Amino acid sequence: MTKFLKILLLACVAALSLSSCEKEELRDGDWEAMKWINPSELVQQGKVFIVPADGGSYTFECKNYHPWISDVIEGKDYTGQIIFPDNEDRHHLKGAWWEVKIDKKLATITFLPLDSQTDARDLIVDLTAGDIFDHLKFSQKRES
Repeated sequence: MTKFLKILLLACVAALSLSSCEKEELRDGDWEAMKWINPSELVQQGKVFIVPADGGSYTFECKNYHPWISDVIEGKDYTGQIIFPDNEDRHHLKGAWWEVKIDKKLATITFLPLDSQTDARDLIVDLTAGDIFDHLKFSQKRES
């Protein structure tokens, strides 16, 4: 009988150790959204950052994750060319007129000036930190 009680006690302890005492446990997929500190020199219209025609480099800080690049889209609302980073370097990606660099929590996006034949262009930078995703949208255009 003693052996049976020891096995029963061991089974109860094992079952209790598998359960959580936290009341507000995150379920898979219930991750906190990325929180960004945006550069003050960029104007934001809705969810789109307006980049001046002369371009520039802009650094965003993610307060709660160390993100990396998922992809970059040259165009509006996911209708343009999608560029994926090399599997070996998900912290740097460069296009013909833009560049994205990630260093820990900092995302720096650089835009070249608009050329004489381009009036506007759009860019979406999709970022991830595993199971959490976010994007930064940009529109570069000449002032009217």
